[in-house]
Amino acid sequence: MPMSENELVYNERYCDYRLLYEGLEFCWDEKPSGDYLDTVKVLAENYHKNIDKIAAFMLEDIRELYDESITIDDVKERIGIPQIDPELGTVTYCEQTFDYTHIFCFEFWDDEFEDLNYFAIDG
Repeated sequence: MPMSENELVYNERYCDYRLLYEGLEFCWDEKPSGDYLDTVKVLAENYHKNIDKIAAFMLEDIRELYDESITIDDVKERIGIPQIDPELGTVTYCEQTFDYTHIFCFEFWDDEFEDLNYFAIDG
């Protein structure tokens, strides 16, 4: 069952709470309270504003594993919908289309997506 935009739902498969906002999926282990929607709005705006920087951050490792000719635009087109965990400060791409088997993940240390760290390709 697809999620509706801006609706917080409990995902029984993953035992977490999820919210789809501006094409991004946000997730929490525990039901968020307080001003979580304000945090979501800031993170969504900054993610979209910095998508070129985010793709550039991942580019070298993706090229190393898949193909040296991959561009930033290829990365942006093929990483899929990110799952952003505001509490852990992680972004995970479970639906990337470079090979359909690996999961891409990195940490962000600020709400601006300026300080990106620890990109990993797992699978």
